[in-house]
Amino acid sequence: MEGCLFLYTVLTFFWIFTTNWIFQNSIILRSTVMISKSTFQFLKEIRKNNNKEWFLEHKALYLDANENIKELMGELELLLNTTDNIEEKKLFRIYKDVRFSKDKTPYKDYFSGYFKREGVSRRGSYYFSVQPGNTIIGGGFYGPNKDDTFRIRKEFEMDNTI
Repeated sequence: MEGCLFLYTVLTFFWIFTTNWIFQNSIILRSTVMISKSTFQFLKEIRKNNNKEWFLEHKALYLDANENIKELMGELELLLNTTDNIEEKKLFRIYKDVRFSKDKTPYKDYFSGYFKREGVSRRGSYYFSVQPGNTIIGGGFYGPNKDDTFRIRKEFEMDNTI
């Protein structure tokens, strides 16, 4: 049953992320935080001007965009907690580690992060990446061990609502 609740929460996360609406106790609530146009504009600009000089000149734009994504994450955490238990959220840094990369541009042209579920029995997590034309959301286990895979399959097998 836990696996199906997790799947439901992933779908709810997708719906919240794409529509900014959520049902709670048969009442529709509207999310108050949206990804701003200026955040997407910053991401488009950093893609075209991915160098330190441009970034330093436009750091205020980055800080505004970063704050917009943090606000969205805060609200998403509250909404996710209506159907799940979120232990931790993390927004990844914009600076790339270029030491072992062929692409030596210093900055990511997207924002990404995750929400970690609370407790031993809820080891999955939710992931998102915001990029103009390529926004991604997902949830699940990264590289589940044998016992996790078996448990997930059994829970889906036992759930008669699917």
